[in-house]
Amino acid sequence: MKLAACLLALCVAAQAETVPRSTIRVGVWTLWHDHEAIVTPVPEATLRECESCRAHGLRSITLRAEGAGLTWTEQDGQTHSASVILLAGSYRLDAHGESLRLAWPLKITAQHGALLLVATLPIESYVELAVAAESGAADSPESRRRWRWWRAALR
Repeated sequence: MKLAACLLALCVAAQAETVPRSTIRVGVWTLWHDHEAIVTPVPEATLRECESCRAHGLRSITLRAEGAGLTWTEQDGQTHSASVILLAGSYRLDAHGESLRLAWPLKITAQHGALLLVATLPIESYVELAVAAESGAADSPESRRRWRWWRAALR
């Protein structure tokens, strides 16, 4: 009886692992160890300080990592702190001389005084971005044709 229960539990666990995921978490600017970034809503985004916290409309903020915590300053000078920031909507990140516009949920934490940015996006979008980043003018016409076919198939 115990053996049957264990086998049933293993089968259920194995079945749960085979369910395909529709999203993927991806680190943003992982080669950089930014201590500060500017976040601007484009045109609007929300900010939460925890999973169950109420969302607030995001205004342009300057975000800093301090040890394992975060502080941010709004345009009016108000300063806030938290251990995590969750962004949703459409927003722009500016840091280390680069700018990046995102429209996926973003989780921001800090570790050793550096910002950790993790976006959650659909797997199809990730594949499209990864392939586009690896493609270029030097690709053969056949390669570009196949890429256009895959891109259309993913939509």
